Amino acid sequence: MTAKTFALVVICLAWALHRYVRIPRSLEWRPSPPSDSATMKAVLYTEHGDTSVLRVHQDAPQPQLQPHQILVHVYASSINPCDYKNRRNEVPSWVVPKPKIPGADVAGVVVAVGSGVDVERVRPFRVGDRVAAMLPLLHSRWGAAASYVAVDANLVAHVGPRVSLRDAAALPLVALTTLQALESVTVSQSPTEAPRKRTILVQAGAGGVGSFAIQYAKHVLQMRVIATASSEKAEFLRSIGCDQVVDYRNEPFEEVVHNVDVVLDPVSWLYEDRTLASEVLRPGGHYLNIVGSDWAFSGTEQGNGPRSLWNWIKAKTFGPFKYSFVVVEPNGIQLQAVMDLLESATIRAVVDRTFALDDVREAYEYLEKGHATGKVVLVHEKEEVESGSATVAEES
Repeated sequence: MTAKTFALVVICLAWALHRYVRIPRSLEWRPSPPSDSATMKAVLYTEHGDTSVLRVHQDAPQPQLQPHQILVHVYASSINPCDYKNRRNEVPSWVVPKPKIPGADVAGVVVAVGSGVDVERVRPFRVGDRVAAMLPLLHSRWGAAASYVAVDANLVAHVGPRVSLRDAAALPLVALTTLQALESVTVSQSPTEAPRKRTILVQAGAGGVGSFAIQYAKHVLQMRVIATASSEKAEFLRSIGCDQVVDYRNEPFEEVVHNVDVVLDPVSWLYEDRTLASEVLRPGGHYLNIVGSDWAFSGTEQGNGPRSLWNWIKAKTFGPFKYSFVVVEPNGIQLQAVMDLLESATIRAVVDRTFALDDVREAYEYLEKGHATGKVVLVHEKEEVESGSATVAEES
């Protein structure tokens, strides 16, 4: 490639990124400074590595409440693959400041409200309210695995009386990933084609994103749902709304699934090439690549890197399908819609196992094996509220 050609490619990529890629709003959120005196229990790591770098501290500094924030006493938090990938991969400190408290999903009780929080809103936040939130993933040392979190009021949602804080903590990241992915979906349809129910393929249907996406697509969007999973989990997926389960161990999905309208792919590092090289998507369909692979070259889920970017450019330029990268962001309005669906029992939280906060290493080791059904939750404080959640394993 000549220097002139290389420069042209760089210019084209810069234009495409500026035109089509949204800059994460997490760059706008300013994290709280640590308190000089108030302390709390929290999980911290000061270096990257395996679970051995996680330490439970009894006297970690609390975050200082800012005017636009709410201070929440945490009752439960949940863990996600992005948490351990950010921990085990070498990431610059400006991306993941240290000492770092891991976790993004949190639920608890409001103990203080910042002076700048709007108290005239339709559903104001008050001390004693039960709430949930997704915390920013990057550019902040604060996380959910702590006794207290200070979170921007715009990222918080009320939790209804029928919902346990354990269940509320299980959903923020996976639910927002699904909502933000599917709100971007546009599926071309011929003017002469009769109206029909759209079909979605959810890869890794038994995972955290997959188990929520199946329910949301089926019960809210009224879609026909196909999912990949092991045969052992097929019955459970049917019980939460899946119409067809493809046993990925014995049935190559690209040989049995054809002409779907949408593919939601949380494991694109494994399935993207097979999806796009086959007839899984119908012409005009939409491929949703959930960004979340290991960043390090030594990672087990290295992603497709430049190949994914090239697939995106080809789809934008030539079709025949649409292609979107999905990068989840906290959003209180969307999360409130999710909490309301949980309160009405339209959807259920799928919780595989719960662990005490002190057992955080064991919790991550379990999740990192890659076989959890739904979410793994850390219980910080016990509460008596029970709900109609889908619990698929016993408490550790």
